[in-house]
Amino acid sequence: MSVDRRLREGLWASADALTPDPVVALRTVERQARRQRRRILAVRLAAAAAAIALVLVGVPWFVIQLRGPVAGTPAARPPTATATGSLLPEGTYRTPELTRERLIAAAVKRGFTRAQAQQALAADRINQTATFTLRLERGQWTQSFNYDRIREGIGFEATYKVIDHSTVVVTEPGGDQTVFAYALEGNAIRISFKNADPQQMCQNDPKCPMGFIVWESAPYIRV
Repeated sequence: MSVDRRLREGLWASADALTPDPVVALRTVERQARRQRRRILAVRLAAAAAAIALVLVGVPWFVIQLRGPVAGTPAARPPTATATGSLLPEGTYRTPELTRERLIAAAVKRGFTRAQAQQALAADRINQTATFTLRLERGQWTQSFNYDRIREGIGFEATYKVIDHSTVVVTEPGGDQTVFAYALEGNAIRISFKNADPQQMCQNDPKCPMGFIVWESAPYIRV
């Protein structure tokens, strides 16, 4: 065999060794593609599982928001300027039975003369005793009376708004407002006119002292 031929055969053998088999190469590429697809599928499955978990957690909350609070659980309360019930508890309050002399003394304490007090009592036909009742209910302020144990009636009806722990504003149907000071004393309420000048308020009104008598003769005790 000539030298040239041996050289050519050697070169062909080297070329065959360096050139990969097409079938083997194709199988290698397919294996790599399958691995890549498996990795992509795994990532997608993980993302889908996370989304399902989020939905399962979020749906009950969303349903609760639509349906409102579950029975037996406290509902959220809207913010309010004043918690009226805690500052001035609703209910019915009543004075003890007050003698005529005690009623006159309350008026005199506020600067009226004894004659002015007697004139006010005579105008309301109070001969011996008086008992006053105050009912606070759903923003309504209702004062009633019992005179001499034989005559009853409503003396004053209005709405009220508690301003703070010692002030309440009472508004009559016609719009007139009265500012009262109040103090809780156990199960009783002591009420008085706030920053009022009795003589100025009651000029030329003989019945006016009766307002001070009604509210300031005695505390109103819860019944």
